[in-house]
Amino acid sequence: EAKIREWLTTISIGNGAHRGWDDTQILDIAKFAEAHKLEQLKAEDIYRRYVEYQVEKASQEAETTPSQTHRKESRDAGGGGEASDSDDNDDDEDEKEGRKSW
Repeated sequence: EAKIREWLTTISIGNGAHRGWDDTQILDIAKFAEAHKLEQLKAEDIYRRYVEYQVEKASQEAETTPSQTHRKESRDAGGGGEASDSDDNDDDEDEKEGRKSW
């Protein structure tokens, strides 16, 4: 953990500023290093392996649940062709005022 913290202090985000790191993030990286027996590596290499692991994990999760992901994306994009009650009310107001809704 100390090795990771020390390395992170060397990474600026521009104009001499440093990125704030959440203790939980650092502990997760340290636990990953311990679990995968990577403590002997430089902090930079531990971090690189941690990121690669997280990307691989996310890819595997996406592959195992594509239909759930697709349904969520459809909902988020307003898919499904279902109109809400407020959409229907807007059409009614347009018709009352003589406007056509196409």
